[in-house]
Amino acid sequence: MLMKQAEQTLKPYYADLHIHIGRTNSGRPVKISGSRNLTFAGIAREAAERKGIHLVGIIDCHVPGVQEDIKASLASGEMEELEGGGIRYKETTILLGSEIEIREPGQGAAHVAGLFAKFGRYGFAYGVAVQTDEEPDAQHAAPSCSGQKPAGRSVSSGGHSHSRPYLYTP
Repeated sequence: MLMKQAEQTLKPYYADLHIHIGRTNSGRPVKISGSRNLTFAGIAREAAERKGIHLVGIIDCHVPGVQEDIKASLASGEMEELEGGGIRYKETTILLGSEIEIREPGQGAAHVAGLFAKFGRYGFAYGVAVQTDEEPDAQHAAPSCSGQKPAGRSVSSGGHSHSRPYLYTP
């Protein structure tokens, strides 16, 4: 009975939580190996209109030019910041983030994606989220870890896989 009830309430979602931006709207390179078509708005359109991806994590949001693109998308009304976190474009929710590379002596590099719920409340500076308008409280101080692997249809064309996205939950 419980299993049947769960099957009736569960809904599939497609997500890609590690997408790099190739260039800003002004043409400035962000991730050199990324396509010039992978702009903030271009990724949103591709995810929502062609791929059917419900949740995307864009991890180059610490770049000042990308922040300008985000501001422009919000100001134009093309996208909207959601009360509970993320930015909405049509039926797709975008999580903003930054990638951090960690190296241990004698080990290979590990890449960690930090995804942040809010753009308006938090600024991004060189890959570290900084609070801009108030002191952090206990609820907002530490990120929580989700061991879920990104699933579904990928927007990015990178040849490597990423697991264990770290989600900031306000």
